[in-house]
Amino acid sequence: MITYSRVTKDDLKDIIEYYETYLNSGEAVRSSIRSAFEQGRYFGYKAMDQDTDKVAGYFTFQEGVLLTYPHADYERELEHATAHRRTVTVDALMVDRGYRARGIAKELARLNLEDLRSRGVELFCVEIWVYPDGSIPAKNVYEAMGKPIYHKLAADFYKDAHTFGISCPICGTHCKCGALLEVIRI
Repeated sequence: MITYSRVTKDDLKDIIEYYETYLNSGEAVRSSIRSAFEQGRYFGYKAMDQDTDKVAGYFTFQEGVLLTYPHADYERELEHATAHRRTVTVDALMVDRGYRARGIAKELARLNLEDLRSRGVELFCVEIWVYPDGSIPAKNVYEAMGKPIYHKLAADFYKDAHTFGISCPICGTHCKCGALLEVIRI
């Protein structure tokens, strides 16, 4: 049976392990997540398989407008699109491969939407990977959460990630992935 609960500081180590398995890895990633937790800017939900006591997935956010690493032009555009409204950024949507296609991401999204509304959040930013083959994982989850008011495809978005000590689980050190940047109205 899958149950859902808010993430806590006790989840930090596991979130970082998931992150390094499914998203980016490197000390910059670990440091960013630790810092956000310490400052109370990191929140979201996790899915647990009660039968195996294993985490099935996480869907987390950080306060503010953030990107994986600095991109001044895109950051300015995102700040302009949010126009100083209460905004958070998706930090991670990660579902263990063995638990996919069971509606876990959809339920995590529903719970997070309720939480975001209760916090007075109007918008959220998302930086969605665009794999070298053009596929865009999880795009349907974000589309179901609200209407994009900003939408930009950024080819080769992660090409300089290695200079920030960040590695891609798809491409390795020299990432060829792009990103779909969106600001979504809740």
